[in-house]
Amino acid sequence: MPRRKITFENGEFYHIYNRGVDKRNIVKNKNDIMRMLESLEVFNTTELIGSIYEDTRRKRNNQFGSRASKLVDILAFNILDNHYHLVLKQLSDGGISKFMHSFGTGYAKHFNEKYDRVGSLFQGVFKAEHINSDKYLSYVVSYVNINHFIHSYESFGSSISEWGMRSSLEQYVDHRREHKNKYFECDIDIIKSRFKNGKEYLKEAIEISKNIKERRKDKNLEAGLPNDSF
Repeated sequence: MPRRKITFENGEFYHIYNRGVDKRNIVKNKNDIMRMLESLEVFNTTELIGSIYEDTRRKRNNQFGSRASKLVDILAFNILDNHYHLVLKQLSDGGISKFMHSFGTGYAKHFNEKYDRVGSLFQGVFKAEHINSDKYLSYVVSYVNINHFIHSYESFGSSISEWGMRSSLEQYVDHRREHKNKYFECDIDIIKSRFKNGKEYLKEAIEISKNIKERRKDKNLEAGLPNDSF
């Protein structure tokens, strides 16, 4: 297996992404999305977790005195039909690698059993890009939050809540009580604190989305775009 060109460091931010093998869908319905959200929450722990079922049973039996430390902070996510995007901050040594291994294998096992398939679900190991500046962090978080607009899954005029379970955008825009994702809350303060309110954030995110769509039409302007080919 080839070595990565980047090394994951504690306290640093990374854009993580991958897609289904042969560009196949990794989610087929609302229940799959719920399972992926649950996986992002359950496997983000230094505690050894065999499966979501085992984690649920241990909690029911009060076998955990307190929640173990997290491996990463999740700043943003977007779950599209055949690929996903995450923005992560590593909190402990090897945190991103451990988290992504547990998340990837755990969700793939569920998907394969549910749909009676075998083999890899994702296209090789996950891809990673180091976010090396504060300005670029803000840009990539917006890129991930609004990635479904970039791929024309949703029009700019439609309700944000329609995409609430798939994207962390709702957490940056809407009040907490309106969130459809009930599984976990992203660490949004580092970005959200730079804006007066969610409406102001949404306006800037949409402008970034429109700009990216236009730049991708011009192959001479690819430099500076988030590093993915999806």
